[in-house]
Amino acid sequence: SKRNKYKRKLGRVGLGGYIFSDKVGLITTTGVQFTYAYHISFQKSQLSFGFVSSIYQYKIDKSEITLSGSQYDNLIDNSSLTMLIPDFHVGMAYVQGCLRGFIGTRLITVFFALFNFIPDRS
Repeated sequence: SKRNKYKRKLGRVGLGGYIFSDKVGLITTTGVQFTYAYHISFQKSQLSFGFVSSIYQYKIDKSEITLSGSQYDNLIDNSSLTMLIPDFHVGMAYVQGCLRGFIGTRLITVFFALFNFIPDRS
């Protein structure tokens, strides 16, 4: 049919990505994300797989922190208020009349939380 010929011409692979930056109060979040999808078409259904890798940077602007009076906070002055967080997401979908699927989000973050992994910052 014409529809199947059109699908084959479009290909089975999808690629994407974006870069963003957002500032809310003292916190700036910057990140980049890349996506990959692969689709397998059958006569009356489709199986799709997706993978996403991302890295986020969270930064607190020390210059905008105001302490009352003459207070001094050693923790603020002597610490890095920037954090890089990589992450990974996967998903799979099967479409035949209705959509069925699953997605695993924030897999690296979940791994760190489950195993109490804290990177050594020395």
